[in-house]
Amino acid sequence: MKIATVLFTYNRSKHTKAVLDALEHSEIMPESLYIFQDGMKENDDREEWETVNKIIKNVSFCKTKTYIDSYNKGLADSIVNGLNLVFTENDAVIVLEDDCVPHPQFITYMETCLNKYNHEKSVYTIGGCAWDIELDRVKEDAYFNQRFSSWGWATWKDRWDQYERDYMLLKRMLKNPQIKERVAVWGADLSNYLVGNIMGINDSWAVFWALKIIEQNGYCLSPYESLIKNIGFDGSGTHCGTLKMALKYQENENLKEYILPDKIVSTKECEEAFQDMLSWTPTIDRFRAFQDLVLSMLTDLKGSDYCKRICSKIRHQNIAIWGTGKICDFLIEELKDSLHIECIVLSKPDCSVYRGIQVVSAADLPDDVKEIIVIPFYDLEKIRRKMKRSGKNAELTGFDSLLKSSM
Repeated sequence: MKIATVLFTYNRSKHTKAVLDALEHSEIMPESLYIFQDGMKENDDREEWETVNKIIKNVSFCKTKTYIDSYNKGLADSIVNGLNLVFTENDAVIVLEDDCVPHPQFITYMETCLNKYNHEKSVYTIGGCAWDIELDRVKEDAYFNQRFSSWGWATWKDRWDQYERDYMLLKRMLKNPQIKERVAVWGADLSNYLVGNIMGINDSWAVFWALKIIEQNGYCLSPYESLIKNIGFDGSGTHCGTLKMALKYQENENLKEYILPDKIVSTKECEEAFQDMLSWTPTIDRFRAFQDLVLSMLTDLKGSDYCKRICSKIRHQNIAIWGTGKICDFLIEELKDSLHIECIVLSKPDCSVYRGIQVVSAADLPDDVKEIIVIPFYDLEKIRRKMKRSGKNAELTGFDSLLKSSM
């Protein structure tokens, strides 16, 4: 089987060099390396684009083919057209973009997986990046799910031949009850990307590939520890912005042979974790507006016995509050004289103390906390599953339910 490695780049010289340097120091070299540079936009940084051009033309550590576009195609056309070209000469591809820096064993891992699952037609992609979810680790180094990730990935020609950029695909999928159920688990966020494409907010080719895999009941293999470091969250790219994700990266550069799963199936735990991660969440602006509305109502009631009635509905003296923000601040102030607030709980704590109270994750919740007050807007069912995975038994009480019961 002929396996090509493909790199897509544009005008970020530092990022491109970092990816190429990493490839040069791979445990094994790519069989062949195809590099595509998108054409320059009008009024773009010519010097930076030309610097990238010089870098990719001087690659000599492996067999390389370089393609320079004469005009700017955009990310989606560059990748789709590039892969179609590479597949005229190869059976499988390993795909990198200029912000995805591979681990020294990335190529080894990808080629191992491509060979193992070559004849398993239900496996559509091999992923190199770990998803930002919590799963119980098994003996294998990777697991199957049904959601595609574009941060360092691989596929085969016969599977890529099914790719289609069809805006009606999701509509047709939702008419089938079984497929609709899979979309709810593995693709709850994908409609947002389709709308973004139409409105010109983003230029996603990957949304169609992700939908096709879900439609075909296909599987994607993902590692528990990431073999990719995404360095694009520095504001330099068109599509990544400045988001930061805490992905678990494989630090060991000399692992023994990878242990890969033989059964092609996803677990219930995996499905719930992805559903929690991908389910649509309103923007922070709507969150703040909602909190302002609730806070305004509470402020109007301040001084009455309403807050006392709320306290009477809380069943335990030692409590925690899930979430921060204005309503949390209000609760801390109103409850401090009646109840003991042991801690603030966050899914992914970004501080250790909030308003003088320790901040913990669900897994680190103190055992003496018997009840957690969840401020409005948070998903109680999602939190309940997270608490269950963490082995904690504290009772969850939605603050909105306290409001209703006290009226």
